[in-house]
Amino acid sequence: MTQLTAPAAVSQNVARAKSLINRKEPLRAVNCLISALENFTPRSLVGKARYEVEVHIRQCITDLNLNPKVRQLLTDLTRSPNSNIPYAPGAEANLLTVLNVLRKALENMETDEKAGVQHALEDRKVSLLESGKNLLAAGEGLKAKVELRRLATEFGKEPGILTQIGTMLMQADMLLDAAEFLELAIETFPREGQIYSTLVDCYMGAREYEKVEAVYLKVLKQFGSHPRTLLNLAKLYKLMNKRQKAMEMAQRALAQEPDNAEAKEIANAFR
Repeated sequence: MTQLTAPAAVSQNVARAKSLINRKEPLRAVNCLISALENFTPRSLVGKARYEVEVHIRQCITDLNLNPKVRQLLTDLTRSPNSNIPYAPGAEANLLTVLNVLRKALENMETDEKAGVQHALEDRKVSLLESGKNLLAAGEGLKAKVELRRLATEFGKEPGILTQIGTMLMQADMLLDAAEFLELAIETFPREGQIYSTLVDCYMGAREYEKVEAVYLKVLKQFGSHPRTLLNLAKLYKLMNKRQKAMEMAQRALAQEPDNAEAKEIANAFR
């Protein structure tokens, strides 16, 4: 059965391929050309419609041959810098075979490129971390903070990075600087319980008791009224000489753990 217009699966995929080549996306372009050729039956398409499809395919192949990635692959595959993807009207089956080989090569290249980018990122992360450590060890706190801030900006969305930065600064006795990164870590990963504990240690070391209180209240909101958190708040309020609040928290802890000796001691001390 002859056709006077190209099937949509052919014309649309050829058009997409042309657009993708212009956008420097050769792998997606090749995929579209393969889809077009798989649906292209030259014998059933006659006249102007067939001629137009062949012209558009030829243009796509010409543009693909000029793409730097395709040129590199053709050179590697054939060991000749002058190799091109061949196309002649009527030889679409041969072209399809070549494009399938090219697709596999482009997929491998893309995988290698992604691995290379990831490797470079890992190297960058390790470099910033080591630089920060070395500067802290050398007593260059301000310079270290600059490097660690770069690390936080570039990799802070990765689990553990912000906490690691905060812990390093805390160990260098830069407590409020450490707290800045730990607060950001809690903001980014609110369900990571260990961050709260590290931040509490940090603020306790800086004697920032009201900030410790704020952290414990965040813990209660995020994780619920665990008796250990309630007892820690009771101890904190005792330290701050907030008698009523200390007793209230101790009593709340006792409601969940009636035999808790520390909670009993605080509750009784403020009766």
